[in-house]
Amino acid sequence: MKEASCIAVVVLAAASCSPSSLGLQGAAVVSRIAAPSMQFLHFDGSGQEHVDHGMWNEAGVALGPSALLQAWIENDVASPCGYVVSTSYSGEHSWLTNGCGGGNYWNGSAAVSYGSDDAPPPGWFEESVSFQPDGGGTPSVVVRMNGVPVGMAAQQGPRVAPQAGVGGDIWFTGGSSHINWSGWIAQLRVYETWNPFAGAVAYVPERQYSSNNDSGYQAEPDMLIDYTRPSLVVADLSSGYGGGNAANRRVTHPGRPSNSDVGLVVGFPTEQPGATPLPTWQGKTDHPFGTVIATPPGTRGLVPASPPTGARVFDSFQRDDQTYAYSNAPTLGMTEAGSLGRLAWQQGCVGVGNFPSSWGVFNGAAVYLEQAPCVAWVATPAGDVDVQVDGRLGNWGNGDTSVAFRVCDAANWWYAQHTWNSAGGGYLSLGYYAAGQLHDVADVPGIARGQHTVRVVVHGNAIAVYLDGIDVRDTVDGALAGCGGTGFAIANNGATDAGLGRWDNFTVR
Repeated sequence: MKEASCIAVVVLAAASCSPSSLGLQGAAVVSRIAAPSMQFLHFDGSGQEHVDHGMWNEAGVALGPSALLQAWIENDVASPCGYVVSTSYSGEHSWLTNGCGGGNYWNGSAAVSYGSDDAPPPGWFEESVSFQPDGGGTPSVVVRMNGVPVGMAAQQGPRVAPQAGVGGDIWFTGGSSHINWSGWIAQLRVYETWNPFAGAVAYVPERQYSSNNDSGYQAEPDMLIDYTRPSLVVADLSSGYGGGNAANRRVTHPGRPSNSDVGLVVGFPTEQPGATPLPTWQGKTDHPFGTVIATPPGTRGLVPASPPTGARVFDSFQRDDQTYAYSNAPTLGMTEAGSLGRLAWQQGCVGVGNFPSSWGVFNGAAVYLEQAPCVAWVATPAGDVDVQVDGRLGNWGNGDTSVAFRVCDAANWWYAQHTWNSAGGGYLSLGYYAAGQLHDVADVPGIARGQHTVRVVVHGNAIAVYLDGIDVRDTVDGALAGCGGTGFAIANNGATDAGLGRWDNFTVR
């Protein structure tokens, strides 16, 4: 995992600062901003208001397969899916990303879409779009919110900058001439030439992007914009990126609030007086930046589901999000109901020591935050058990789920794991870890894509695995028979798509 670099806010030039470390998964970040209230750039979404940064890449140039865009944003309720970034103002975009995790890119002949299976979190959140290989090496576009993967799509050809005749690769933050952003933007960071998070399941969202080289990255971002301080010119704090020919490769891209969709290579367009408002700076106090780390703002208004009849343990995870964006140690907390009472969730990982948190809650489901074989469980009696959990099917990758049973500790547990978005197609695997060593028991291939419930029934040494009520595998095995914990797990070793798994309505009978 990466470590966060020092934090500084700069208006027109980068400042030096002493590095501080987040550690493996995040000690408190201390900012140089002491004021509880900051000014953020607000877009009211009524017209083509945006920040125009001029030309980004040379028109028509093919771009590399790895790239990363990150932004700290907060939606207005009225229009949550406006464009956060739009290069050009035609149907050809080297980047197009909205505030709901959707967007597209131009591959030279067609616009290729990507999207999210989860709704945006309430309040400020970090959204990222990552061009990277997935765990199987397939080039993919991965969308994250607050560090949680929420969508993945296979790359279909290279990203290609638009031609000059359709606007060229002009960079607009907040949209261009239509479907403009409605809400606040605090920061924007872009790596156009590589991706520092390629191959990682999750990362710690930095609460403020540093103007210095990020720890371990070896290079500055190609664009680094701070929208937290009023100015006629919004500074680009990075050394910049021009793309295309070598003479234009390293240039900064300052921007100016504008309401015109006519960009210039040098300078700024002329605004259209009275046409639509310009973006304005407004004060806010609910941000996660500053000397005090804010608690997650608001709630999703989720209400716990009623437990099934006869449930010994039940958890619907209908509660506030727990991610690394606001919390230094996300937690699954306590189960909601059942005849055994409310039980504390425990967690751990195999062979790498325990991360501060390997599991969290996002959008009413348990989610996976790490990149190693990890298990979450509650203490239930050893012996016969009936345990199940629901997956959540999505159009952009959600679907994997699993059950863990006979759990002693982080190094000793059984699992039945359903995976459909791997390179090998849909399958269910059954096995266990003993003293940290993996033992494969069975693989059941040929399982179709779908929203599945995984259920395991243990009676003595007999183990039966059900998928949507259909018995797909039976075995007899006495390994770890004295262990009684039940829960769920990721048994593979860190494929990117593992973070797209969802665990819901956990039930033990």
